[in-house]
Order: sequence, then C-alpha cells, then structure tokens
Amino acid sequence: MCDEPAGKPEFKVPARTYLIWIVIIGLIPLLVIFRQNATNQGQHLSQHEFMQKLESDLIARATITLDQQSPYLRDIRGRYFKTDAQDRKIVENGKHVEVPFYAQVFVTDQILQQLLTRPEFDAKRPNALLINLIWSLGPILLVALLIWFVFIRQIKLAQKRQTPPQERPKTEIL
Repeated sequence: MCDEPAGKPEFKVPARTYLIWIVIIGLIPLLVIFRQNATNQGQHLSQHEFMQKLESDLIARATITLDQQSPYLRDIRGRYFKTDAQDRKIVENGKHVEVPFYAQVFVTDQILQQLLTRPEFDAKRPNALLINLIWSLGPILLVALLIWFVFIRQIKLAQKRQTPPQERPKTEIL
C-alpha cells in the first residue's frame, strides 16, 4: 500500500524529459565556443596580403592568438585601414575607415617578437577550459548513456513483464 494520501497522485518525470534537459545543458558550452570563434570574422587575408598591409603600416590594431597546438601558424584578427587606388587611407567623418580582417599567418619567433613590440599588436591565448571539459566528460557521459539505454531500460521492461497485471498501476495498462 501507499504511504501517501489517496487524493494526491504520484508525480513522475519521464526519462525523455531528463534526456532533453541533459542535451540542452550539454549544448550550452558548445554554443559558447562557437560564438567566440564566429564573432566578427571580417575579410580573410592571405599571408602575402597581410605582410603587404603590415609593411605599408595599414594595420590599425590586431590580436595574435598564441596557440600551443600550432606554434608557427598563428591566427591574427583585427582591423586595417581601407585605402583608395593610390594607397592613401580613406577618411570618412574625420576618421580613417577601418575594415575587420582575419588571417592565418606563418610567423617565426623572430617575426612574432617584432610584431608584439609594435603598439597596435597584442597577444592572447585561447580558452581551452571548455574544450578540455567536453573532451574529458564526454566519454564518461556517453558510456553512462549507453549503459542506461542498454541495461536499465531492459531491467525495467523485464520487471514490468514479471509484475502481474492486477498489481500494475492503472496508467500503465492503457
């Protein structure tokens, strides 16, 4: 018999609801990662175009990502000054027009030192916390989900088959 009063029904949350919430919560870190990488892409510059703009002193500001995974191939994002046909900086409303850009540039340590000594360049390291968290917890969650689907569901189905129809709750008979 139940310990609860007869007037209060038992509240059960279906397993599907738990799975949906797990997926939603799991997607939040992925969206944060993709949002950080996709913000303000700008115009893609090749190595040659980037070096030309650097030599012409057209880089307004830029950030170099110092990733240890690829020590020489660097992601550089920033803004450069837009020029006309005679390579003069275009001025609108009393300001130079800046165009966002990104480039993957092969940079040696010597060139990197030269770039970072310039005031328009700064460096940053990528945030690897979320990616490491996903890679470390992902397999554990995958195995747990696999165990739940294969074993726990089978145990519940076997338990339902062993329970006589008279003892089953009326909601399950329908």
